[in-house]
Amino acid sequence: MPTKKVKLQDKIKKLEDLGKYFNNAHDELDLEDAVEKYEEASGLVREIKSELNRIELKISEINLKNGKEKTSEKDDEVFNF
Repeated sequence: MPTKKVKLQDKIKKLEDLGKYFNNAHDELDLEDAVEKYEEASGLVREIKSELNRIELKISEINLKNGKEKTSEKDDEVFNF
């Protein structure tokens, strides 16, 4: 059975949720649970960085294809870079 690909936005949301868990748990953290969640968060960070690098490379390739070496300031404003 093929695995379902998780969207980047879903990974970011899950990472945010894990961050909230650590920020709100204070003294109530179960050590084993916290370690598991930290491991999950670390994996998500690695996956998100990899996907963002892939997206950045794709944008660079598109810009080169269209005769641009980098995004213009106007493009930066549109895409909030």
